[in-house]
Amino acid sequence: QDCVDLNVTGLLNVLQSATKHKVRKLVLASSAAIYGNDPTVPKVETMLPQPQSPYAITKLDGEYYCGMFTKEGWLQTAALRFFNVFGPRQDPNSAYAAAIPAFIQKAVKGEDINIHGDGEQTRDFIYVKDIVSGLIFAALTESVTGVFNCGYGGQMTVNELATRIIKESKSSSSIQYGPVRAGDVKHSCASVEKLKSAGWKPVSNLDEGLAATVKYFS
Repeated sequence: QDCVDLNVTGLLNVLQSATKHKVRKLVLASSAAIYGNDPTVPKVETMLPQPQSPYAITKLDGEYYCGMFTKEGWLQTAALRFFNVFGPRQDPNSAYAAAIPAFIQKAVKGEDINIHGDGEQTRDFIYVKDIVSGLIFAALTESVTGVFNCGYGGQMTVNELATRIIKESKSSSSIQYGPVRAGDVKHSCASVEKLKSAGWKPVSNLDEGLAATVKYFS
């Protein structure tokens, strides 16, 4: 119910208010969770959505509402499907904590880093600075309407990630393995050709983002 209240009813309130006050454009923060457990990589915007959670379903609802407002000529909209976002100030203790801040917090304390499964699952990690650059680009570029992936288009295993974080933080941590997390997608990678073809270029990269994030948590 909270997901519906926030991501559907809340978005409709914003869309209606933006239309009323003649806002030029609205950009929705959507999610790669919309692709669900489809094993196909890279994820392309034209793939059939397979949301597996209330959160993902409401994000897809939001994309449809944005599309309707644009189709009816009420308001220009775009939706960016975020992949695995990370960066400084991300909460490593949240119930929804991303792997990078959780791993870094363990590494700087010299504690074991726990990985679900064998660690060979891959993710498309994107530094928050480029999520911001994507949002700004979408907001300011009139031709950018509809749905776009926002990632780097790369794949890194969770094992590689943990090893890099240990090295970057000069940590004595070791890696421990536990049961596979229910519903965990094995491989995730964005096709970013659509957003890049529209003119977007990342302003940063994974290496810079990891270094900045380790520095922050250290």
